[in-house]
Amino acid sequence: MRERMFQGRFGQCPRVFCQAQNTVPIGLSDDLKVSRVKIFCPKCGDVYVPKKKCADVDGAYFGSAFPHILLYTYPDLSPEPPKLGFEAKIYGFKLHKKAETKQLSLPEEKPAPGKENEELQVKEVPEKGKKSKGKKGKKGGPLASNN
Repeated sequence: MRERMFQGRFGQCPRVFCQAQNTVPIGLSDDLKVSRVKIFCPKCGDVYVPKKKCADVDGAYFGSAFPHILLYTYPDLSPEPPKLGFEAKIYGFKLHKKAETKQLSLPEEKPAPGKENEELQVKEVPEKGKKSKGKKGKKGGPLASNN
């Protein structure tokens, strides 16, 4: 089985970060006629449905512990975990670490019930050199017309 794994007879992991790691067969159940054989990637530790190569084989022939026993018996078969990880980029530029931590630390602010329209109210701004009396619509105020 070690030679078959090296030859890639059971297929390769479909994940990009596993870099075409050869897989090992695994059964999800030790009982007959429960499930068909699946493939196990030792690099990412996930189980996948195989292509049509091994689809007709019952998973009980291999058992649920087969890949773990194989990797325990031959430690040179167990690969290192993937070193590459996803790195966020915008238009090809990496995001700074502070931006990620700042974005995660800010709580999402929601307006209090009944205060949704407060943001839409116009605030009175006095013109330079003139003082506002604070009353709206009266003569001499900021909203008074000069007709």
